[in-house]
Amino acid sequence: MGLWHDNLLVTPLVTEEMLAAAFIRFKADNLLDRIWQEGPPTLSWFLKQYSKENGVQVLGCLKKDEHGELSLCGLSWVCSRQVVANVLTKCEVGEGFYRGTKPTDTYWFGVMSLDYIFDELGVDVVFGTTAEKNRAAVRYAKSLGMEMFGPIPRYTTWKNKETEGYEPCSIWVSCMTKERWEARNER
Repeated sequence: MGLWHDNLLVTPLVTEEMLAAAFIRFKADNLLDRIWQEGPPTLSWFLKQYSKENGVQVLGCLKKDEHGELSLCGLSWVCSRQVVANVLTKCEVGEGFYRGTKPTDTYWFGVMSLDYIFDELGVDVVFGTTAEKNRAAVRYAKSLGMEMFGPIPRYTTWKNKETEGYEPCSIWVSCMTKERWEARNER
């Protein structure tokens, strides 16, 4: 179950073991405080936060190798899903990929994640927030065609690599509507 592009798969079938493995890999890749810029989560917080019981839909981003084995490359997630006046559904989204994942693969994981969110989950509009200092993530959001608003000053924090302390940081808000996504994909 899920969406395929060549040897890449985005699937909603994410087990607790896959979540734990993703956390461990994000930590080993020194990405926890890049993805969760307010401070790195603990494993117990991560597992609770990204559980179905907490109302979060997690999508696994997997790649099939030449032997047919699937390996996890990262995660996409849908949080704060709300139906507004029985007219539209909105949500917050996020993604994180392991170091070494090819940029073309992360792009297609993002495309498939948005396809799944709009087509399978019936969401009308998504938004996300990205620390201004996370230039790679800002470029990634723009590459998917997200409409960017901001930067909004002093909205989050960012870990200073030199001092190892956190400091205020601006964010970009990215947004995509289903209509804009469909029009973008018709080109």
